Amino acid sequence: MPTSCPTLSARLRALLVTALYGLAVPALAGTEVVVLQNPLPSEVPEDNRAQIHNADGVYGIPAAGFGGQVERGFITVPRVSDDRIQSDFGAALAAMHEILQQGLPPLSHSYVVLLAPEAGQAAGYLGVSVGERSYRLEEPGRAMLMDGYSYAPFTATPGQITGDFGTLLTTLAEAKQAGLPTRTYVVLLENPDGKTGKIMVTDAHGTTVLDQNLEALRMDPGNYATFEAGAEQVRQDFGAALDARPPLPSHVTLFFETGSTKLNADSEQALAALLADLHDRPLPELTLQGHTDTVGTEKFNDKLAQKRADYVAKRIRAAYAGIEHLEVESFGQRQLLVQTPPETAEVKNRRVEVYLR
Repeated sequence: MPTSCPTLSARLRALLVTALYGLAVPALAGTEVVVLQNPLPSEVPEDNRAQIHNADGVYGIPAAGFGGQVERGFITVPRVSDDRIQSDFGAALAAMHEILQQGLPPLSHSYVVLLAPEAGQAAGYLGVSVGERSYRLEEPGRAMLMDGYSYAPFTATPGQITGDFGTLLTTLAEAKQAGLPTRTYVVLLENPDGKTGKIMVTDAHGTTVLDQNLEALRMDPGNYATFEAGAEQVRQDFGAALDARPPLPSHVTLFFETGSTKLNADSEQALAALLADLHDRPLPELTLQGHTDTVGTEKFNDKLAQKRADYVAKRIRAAYAGIEHLEVESFGQRQLLVQTPPETAEVKNRRVEVYLR
C-alpha cells in the first residue's frame, strides 16, 4: 500500500540520488562514473554496484571505489584513488555531506505488508509477483517494497505499520464496529459516455468476465460468485472513491468569424462553460490548437491560427490566474475539419480546438 514521498527541492533530490546510490557523475571534459561507499547503509542494498547501459552494451562496476570512463565506449577503471575522487567530486560530496549533517527526512516507500489474523481467523499469506519472480509472505509483519527500490522481503515493525496504515486500519475497525459490510468484490460500472467495458478477473477459481453494467464478483473466501450490484449498494460501498475521481478529460471546439479572432455567439457561451469547468479541476492542463479555412495564403493563415489560439489562451489566463500547463499550437489551414478547395470560407474550419485534462 503506497505512502506519500516528501517534497524535496531539485538540489536536494539530485544530492539524495548521489547519497543513496553512491553514484557521482561530474560535468568534466572526461565523463566518469564512480561507485562510492554509501553514507546511509541502512537505506540501500548491501552491495554497492552499478551497471552502465549504452549502445555498446552493458558494463558493470563491481564495488565501491571502482569506476569507469564514458568517452569512447566504456573503459573500466580497476580502482579510483581517494585523491582522484576528491578532486573530481569534492564539491558534490561536500554539499551532500552538508545536507546529511542537517538531517534528511525519512524516505517513504510503497510497500505491502501481511497483517496478523483476527481472533478466530486462520493465518493467511500474501503472494507477490515481480516480473518473473514470485514471493510468498507467510508471517505477520513480513513486507515487500513495491517501488523498484528493493524487492527483498523485510519485517515491518508495529510502529511502522501503524504510522503508514493507521488511518486505514482505524477506518476498517470503525466500519466493523458499526456493522457495515466489509466484503470484498469488484464491480463493473458504465462509462460516462454510456458505453460499458469489460473486466477479467483471474485467480485460483479460473477467469471470470464481467461485461455488463453493475455486474459484480464476490471474492471472499467461501463466497466466490457473480451477482448484480444495485446502484445504491455501489454508492454506499464506493461513494468516497467515486467522489474522489478527477474530472474526465474534455474537448471543446470554438469557432470564429471570418478573417478575425472574434468568436461567434455559440462559441462565446462554450468558452464561458469551459472557464467554469476549469475551476472544478485542481491542476488543469490545456492544449490549444488554432486552425483556419482556406481563404488567404498559407503564411497568412498560419499567423491567423496562432492569433486565434493566443486569444483563447489570453481569455483563459485572465479568468484562471493559476493555470500552469497551457500549450498553444498553430496548424493554419493544414488540418481542415471540412475538406474544401482553396479560397473557400467555411466556419467549421475557422476554429480553436481546446483539449482539457
